[in-house]
Amino acid sequence: MSDSIRLSSVAINCANAAELAAFYADITGGQVTFADPAWATVNGPGGRIDFQTVADYTPPTWPEPTSPVQMHLDFYVDGDEGGKADAA
Repeated sequence: MSDSIRLSSVAINCANAAELAAFYADITGGQVTFADPAWATVNGPGGRIDFQTVADYTPPTWPEPTSPVQMHLDFYVDGDEGGKADAA
């Protein structure tokens, strides 16, 4: 196994990269460092998340399996339940 390979970021397909990046920057305290119609990047305290606009994107319909969840992100939230409500 190589010590020279490290995870750079996670890329998430979505309907609007800039809009979703702004949401995640807000809830994580991160900053949108790049945004255009096709791609956006958030650098946050815990790492980097990239967002890619996909034509005809179909969001997951969990728990209904028509369009299954393909991934999800877990965040630690310090303090009260307020942060959890902001992310919901």
